[in-house]
Amino acid sequence: MPSRTEQSDLYHAIYAGHGDFPRVVLGVFDVVHAREIMHRAFFLSETYQMPVLVMSDAYIAQRKQIRPPIVPREAKTERMLWQAEGPARFDLSGEHGV
Repeated sequence: MPSRTEQSDLYHAIYAGHGDFPRVVLGVFDVVHAREIMHRAFFLSETYQMPVLVMSDAYIAQRKQIRPPIVPREAKTERMLWQAEGPARFDLSGEHGV
């Protein structure tokens, strides 16, 4: 979510909300770093089943930058396994607990 270059939106994402609930807020500082942060955000969200907010600013969102080509990762990303049918998301009797 791009915002201006001030910290007020970051503080709002961290501290706003009704009650105390777990959340992760990650910040992007350049275009190359954005890919790594998004990869980490999906991993954290699937692993801990919680919202992950990725914050950027308008300067990064509107800039043009030449970056090196994306190289596929050596290690494959382990994705979480979801139950395909039924209203329940989790099946604790399974091998993975999901």
